[in-house]
Amino acid sequence: MSQKLADYRSLVFDLVAQIPLGKVATYKQLASLVGLQNARGVGRILHHNDDPRRFPCHRVVKSDGHVADGYAFGERFGQIVKLRSEGVHVLGGKINLAEYLHDFNKNTKTKSTLKTQKEVEKRSTKIG
Repeated sequence: MSQKLADYRSLVFDLVAQIPLGKVATYKQLASLVGLQNARGVGRILHHNDDPRRFPCHRVVKSDGHVADGYAFGERFGQIVKLRSEGVHVLGGKINLAEYLHDFNKNTKTKSTLKTQKEVEKRSTKIG
């Protein structure tokens, strides 16, 4: 993982920890919240998740609602099984985002995470 991505690691994991049971977030949504230009960076960060119980990365899906092909803990099938066990309806490998997308704006902890994100951006600007 590049140094730039490593700078965003804790921010991404903080947000993932906030996704409640029965809800999902998208890679693009998380990237936007932490200031990453490319949603694939979020995927690379989550692929190094050492604690999937604390950081439920199975709750992160593609921006069109499809589950991830490269889910680190059981590929597509493993992600679908976990989401369904939490009450998320998955049909054809896709989730209805209008129903299941988590709204981070309603969570006060998100504001604290985003404040930290601004500090990371300042550091990254100074480094590169």
